[in-house]
Amino acid sequence: MTEEQKKQFDKDREEVKKQFGEFNEALKATREIAEKSSQESSELKTMLEKTKPVFEKFDGLVEKVKKNSEFLEQEKKATEERVSELENIIAKKSEENPMDYRETSEYKALETYMRVGNDKMTQEQKNLLRSDLNESGGYLVQPEIENELLRKITEYSDFRVFAKVRSISSQSTLMPTQGNLLEAEYEGEAVEVKETTASFGSETVSVHRLGLSIPVTNELLNDASFNVEAYILQEASEAFARKEAYKFIYGTGEKQPEGIIHNAKVIARRKTSIAAGSISSDDLTILVGSLQSAFTRGRLFFNQDTLTKIRLLKDKNDRPLWQMDMTKADPTAINGLPYSLAPEMPVIAANSIPIFYGDLSMGYEILDREGINIVRDIYTDARKSIIRITIIKRNTGRVLRPEAFTPLQIKA
Repeated sequence: MTEEQKKQFDKDREEVKKQFGEFNEALKATREIAEKSSQESSELKTMLEKTKPVFEKFDGLVEKVKKNSEFLEQEKKATEERVSELENIIAKKSEENPMDYRETSEYKALETYMRVGNDKMTQEQKNLLRSDLNESGGYLVQPEIENELLRKITEYSDFRVFAKVRSISSQSTLMPTQGNLLEAEYEGEAVEVKETTASFGSETVSVHRLGLSIPVTNELLNDASFNVEAYILQEASEAFARKEAYKFIYGTGEKQPEGIIHNAKVIARRKTSIAAGSISSDDLTILVGSLQSAFTRGRLFFNQDTLTKIRLLKDKNDRPLWQMDMTKADPTAINGLPYSLAPEMPVIAANSIPIFYGDLSMGYEILDREGINIVRDIYTDARKSIIRITIIKRNTGRVLRPEAFTPLQIKA
């Protein structure tokens, strides 16, 4: 019995009890009137004597109905308790032995779509899948696949590790902007909290479409041993991570994320190297000292070539600046500061910006729209017997606080 049917059953039963009670009261009243009237009428008294057994039988029926009603109420309560107990047992077992999402009907339907296409799916399989209203064709992947893709992207991208990352459910959303850092205050009990001196505003932030077409041969898709999900996740995560990382640094903000180095206020904070065409240990010291003390999680970002040149730098006592401290969680450090490799950054050359120092956790935000779409294209490379599986996700990035970053530009 469904929940709605239970509610209707309870409602009908209460209505019957109500009507039965009203009838019983009316009958009692009739009996009282008849008894009073029988004192004046021998004929009515005779009739009442004849109907007395009927009234007594009816009284017994009323008591029986009451007892049955109480019994049903007790049975209902006991049944609900047993059902609740069973649900708790099932939930506990599910937590202890969670079902692999690959065993679900939804996942199997999506895999069927990727392998053979929409035309060869049953209507029941199609009904199991969700569509994105912003895309023509295709289906949304399961949340587990989406989470796995984002996890793999994070493995390739330090930006997602250290920046603020939020999820939204719409194409655009109104986000707060903050002029300066918030400041907490200790207050006594029953004392009104002081008004913050930070300035606030808001802006509408829209996510942007990031797509990738992955070619797969018909032969591979027809091979039952071929793990189509693992292949797509691997290819998509690497490509998305590279593109995201580049745009998080150089994006214009138009139909793409806003890049740190593209932000005018960040560029206005740049430092210039002391020597032309090269960097020195003093450049790094000045760069690191340019941030406010509030930005405690600063990191250096540069490419592999710049790292090599930094490793060759010596201090005034001819000791290498680069050191590896295996006792720390992050063993790689330069002058005691952690760094991340960013292949997107340029090499050291006149007028280039090969390094920036910043606190991503305080200064940069990544917004992911929930839902990743998958579309199967059988037409573009049909002559080559290649299917293109397109993965579409939406996100953006923006600079929250320009003062959390300082770039280093090489003197010409």
